[in-house]
Amino acid sequence: MRATDRDAPQFYFALPRLIASLRGGNSARTEKNWLEANVVGAAVMLLSYLAISRLLIPPLPLWAQIALLPLTALATWIFWQLVFYINAQIIKMLRSVNLIRDLSNARAQSAIAGIIATAFGWWLLSAPGSLKALGTVWLIATCLNLIAAGLLALRIR
Repeated sequence: MRATDRDAPQFYFALPRLIASLRGGNSARTEKNWLEANVVGAAVMLLSYLAISRLLIPPLPLWAQIALLPLTALATWIFWQLVFYINAQIIKMLRSVNLIRDLSNARAQSAIAGIIATAFGWWLLSAPGSLKALGTVWLIATCLNLIAAGLLALRIR
């Protein structure tokens, strides 16, 4: 990675940065904000947990569904372990053919995890009630974040 690329602004969570910038605050400080990272990480885990729960837990009585929730948590953890391992192999392969030479491993992993989380959100649109609402909120937040990233990129140039 070139030094100029390292110093260039990055837009993990562009929406809070754009809001901070519009309010006259320092938008750069939000790039490494641990609270943002943890809130988004928890949202990704909750979204994937609920999507995997919907996929794995059949329509059973409520007590049986509740009893299966810890197993679903384990299945979600195993799923993400496999995802990150497979992602690492894909990234390694893409680097070997110089397709993502300037993208850090963390950024590549985050992009793939974001794509998977968005796919879960899209899939939850077919769910009833609050799961559908959660999927809708996730997709709206993702779209707003992408728009904010574009606006910030245009603003900097």
